[in-house]
Amino acid sequence: MTAACARLPLAIAVACALGSSGCGTSGCDPPSIPSSESCDQPAATYDVDTVEIGTMGGSGFTPLAAGDIVQPITGGQGSDMILAYLRVAGPDVPACLPQSTDVFVDDSLVASVALPMAMTAISGGASVTGEMYLIMDYAPYGHRVTIRAQVGDVIGEVAVYLWSREGVDAAADATWVDGGALDAARADGATAGDAAPDAAQ
Repeated sequence: MTAACARLPLAIAVACALGSSGCGTSGCDPPSIPSSESCDQPAATYDVDTVEIGTMGGSGFTPLAAGDIVQPITGGQGSDMILAYLRVAGPDVPACLPQSTDVFVDDSLVASVALPMAMTAISGGASVTGEMYLIMDYAPYGHRVTIRAQVGDVIGEVAVYLWSREGVDAAADATWVDGGALDAARADGATAGDAAPDAAQ
C-alpha cells in the first residue's frame, strides 16, 4: 500500500491498494465530489411564477412539505449533503436557468448552490432541474433546516428536518423516495406528496 493510499479511510485505502479506486502511478486520487447538473449558457431573460423544492423518484417530482424528514446522503469525502430538485413553472422557463438554492440552520448558511441549472420540461407546463447536491458544512441530527431556492425575484422555501423529527426516526418510520429524501408521515397524516412547499414556521 502506498503512502498516499494509507492516508485515506480504511475501506477506500484497501480498494486503492487493489487498484480499483482511481489509483495510478502517482498514487490515489481522493473520491470525487458529486456535481450538480448545471449548464454554462444561462438565459439572460426568463419569466417564472413558482419555484418548488423537492425530490425525484419513480413517480416523478415530489415537493417537500414543511416538517418532512430529509435523509442526507454522505459523499465519498465524508460530507453530508441534501440531494434536491427544483420544479419551476411560468410563461418562459429556459433550458438553462439561473438560480440560487441555500440551506440554513437557524440563521446560519450551511450549504449553497448558485449555478445555472439545466431544465427538463415536464407535463403541466413546468420544468425540473437535474440533481442538485447541497453539501452542508454543518448537519445537526434531528434539527430543522430551511431550504430556500430563488429564481429572479421568485422564492420557494421549505423547512424540513434532518434524519429525525420529534422522536421520529427517519430510517425506521419513513419511506424512501429513491434514495434522495424521505416521504415521512407528518403529524397530520399527510406526506410530502400531499402539499406544496410551505414557508418556514
